[in-house]
Amino acid sequence: MVEKFEERGMRTQEAEALASEFSTEEEIVEYLVADNTLTDIPGVGNRTSDRIWSWFKENFTEKNQERMERSEAYCMEYQVDTPPEEATDLEKGKFYFSFICPRCDTENPMKGDPQEFANRPYCCINCRWVPLLEGGAIERFLEENGFSS
Repeated sequence: MVEKFEERGMRTQEAEALASEFSTEEEIVEYLVADNTLTDIPGVGNRTSDRIWSWFKENFTEKNQERMERSEAYCMEYQVDTPPEEATDLEKGKFYFSFICPRCDTENPMKGDPQEFANRPYCCINCRWVPLLEGGAIERFLEENGFSS
């Protein structure tokens, strides 16, 4: 496994740290799907963590989607608060929608173009949890509700 990590541009020390923690690629994928933090592993720093996360996201898109859906760190659920026929004038900010907090399921009203909120963190009005409003989920929400261009 050390060689595989070194092929990804990691230093030997970091490659050995990862190899001592994971004996197969599948173990790493499982660990990441569970939304664990790589920097908690002794000898693994931010740079190595970033490389592994990039590799994971690039090569395991479905597993990454599964991870985000299970994680409280990402908001994946939205709802329309204004009917489509009344919510089409984005220039005047008449699009009202809500993100559903992944921690407490509270509806959090928003105003404006949902795409402007994509991949940004917002605080829940109820529990104060701050999830990232995941851009792909916002795009799917817009398509499902007839708002995509």
